[in-house]
Amino acid sequence: PHDALPICLEHLVAKGAKLDVTSNVGWTALMWAAGNGELDCLEHLVAKGAKLDATGKNGTTALMHAAHQGKLDCLKHLVAKGAKLDAASNDKNTALHLAALNGQAPCVEALLKAGADARLKDKSGDTALDNAKRRGHTQVIALLENAAAVAAQAPQAAAETTAEKARSEGNELFKAGNYPAAIVKYTDAMKCDPTSALPYSNRAACYQKL
Repeated sequence: PHDALPICLEHLVAKGAKLDVTSNVGWTALMWAAGNGELDCLEHLVAKGAKLDATGKNGTTALMHAAHQGKLDCLKHLVAKGAKLDAASNDKNTALHLAALNGQAPCVEALLKAGADARLKDKSGDTALDNAKRRGHTQVIALLENAAAVAAQAPQAAAETTAEKARSEGNELFKAGNYPAAIVKYTDAMKCDPTSALPYSNRAACYQKL
């Protein structure tokens, strides 16, 4: 019976079964559990020390199998336990590539939230977004395009935050009458975010005080 699988697995492990051997098709037990959505078996294998990132003959990992087949619970467990998000197969496919190719939107979303790199390209030079577009998976396309937009905005947002911190420190120095030190801080703010006019005017006020 299907419910007996975890019990059988427990027995085999207790008898010394090797966890990471591969079958004739190149799968480990963990890959089989992940690809078939057998969460109980997967949890047991992981708890007993199965290698999360063991690879089969094509370089695939358990995470890739879970992503490709849309087994979200297994995918989330593997991610939580530290599986490498951006591990690549022999064809340079990552879990994100495979999830996108099969239109597995929940898995794509989970991988993106965990920090998977959507910029990576496979052996053909395609990204996960290219895979989704080729197959017409509209929900996956939207997720990946949104992730790309957020990633593009991140450097500017970080620069603005750093610039505001430097300007705030400059303001405190200005209030204390330490104008030379305030000038340094305002200059730092200008370098971080040249688009903001505030540190320019702040620095000019400092020069007037010297």
